[in-house]
Amino acid sequence: MAQVNRVYSVTAGRVAGSYLVKANITDFEGETYDCDYMSYANDTNGLNPAIRQWLADNPDFPSQPYVPPSAPTEEELRAQMPTLSSRQFWLAALEIGITKTIVQNKIKTLGLAPLEEARWSTELDEAKTFERTSQFLAELTGLFNIPPNELDVLWTWASKL
Repeated sequence: MAQVNRVYSVTAGRVAGSYLVKANITDFEGETYDCDYMSYANDTNGLNPAIRQWLADNPDFPSQPYVPPSAPTEEELRAQMPTLSSRQFWLAALEIGITKTIVQNKIKTLGLAPLEEARWSTELDEAKTFERTSQFLAELTGLFNIPPNELDVLWTWASKL
């Protein structure tokens, strides 16, 4: 039978009557270890009856309130955006009037050192995929004054092509 050896913390869960319990337990196979266990009120399976009994036997043990996770930042959301294929990327660029030739010509007018111009051209011409958070993309969109939030909308649209 599973048993609770020691409880380190109890935090209320998102669901009423649920708790995240950080504890040291001995499982059904006799193994002892620390674990995080999400306990729900009406769950009669596994370790939950032992956890619920411990909670009932220790009503004065301090319980932390539930704190919802913070909303992701714009950068975190961008990092989760899907990779675009070269085809998707350039079809999206066409939607705002930008072609690969326009970008190539813009690169030539920047007055870059030969190696830097070659880097830009390689990034542009050899890419099979594009990542929303790549440094090259940030530099490229800066050249064309494309605001990040507008690129986000375009990126999301292109990801469905």
